[in-house]
Amino acid sequence: MIDLDPTPKPAPHNDLVRDFLLVTERLIAFVERENTALQGGDIALIRDTAEEKNRLSVGYGRLFGKLTAEPSALAGLPEEDRAVLRDAAGRLDARLDLNGRLLDVKIKAGRIFANMIADAARLSRPGPGTYDKGGEVARADPRARNRAPLAVDRSF
Repeated sequence: MIDLDPTPKPAPHNDLVRDFLLVTERLIAFVERENTALQGGDIALIRDTAEEKNRLSVGYGRLFGKLTAEPSALAGLPEEDRAVLRDAAGRLDARLDLNGRLLDVKIKAGRIFANMIADAARLSRPGPGTYDKGGEVARADPRARNRAPLAVDRSF
C-alpha cells in the first residue's frame, strides 16, 4: 500500500521496530486485499495467495515474539514511535476482525450448501418402494421423476 500522505512519519527507533512495522504494513495491505476478495466472491485470489498469507503471518509472529521478548527494544522508544506502533496495531486488528467475520460467513455458507446437497442426495435415493408378485422391488413408473429437485440460493 502506498502512503500518499506528504508528511514524513518518524523513523523507528531501531531495526527490530522498523522490521516489525514493515511486516505489519505488508500484512495490513494483504488482509485488505483478501477482505475485498471475500466481499467480491473472488475465491481464486484467496486460494492463490494462501502461501503469501502464511509467510506474512509467520514473519509477523516471529517479529512480535522478538519484540516482546526484548524489553530493551521498546524501553527507549520515543513516544512518536510508540504512537506509530499503536496506530499500526489498531489498523491491523480492525482488518483482521473483519477478515475473521468474512471467513466465518463463507465457511458457514459452504456448510449449508454441502448439507443441502447431501439432503437432496438422500432424498433422491430409491426407497424400498412396492413389491411385485415375486417379492422384488417394483420398478418405478418410467414417467415419474426419479430425482429430487435442487434449488440453490446464492444470496449468502
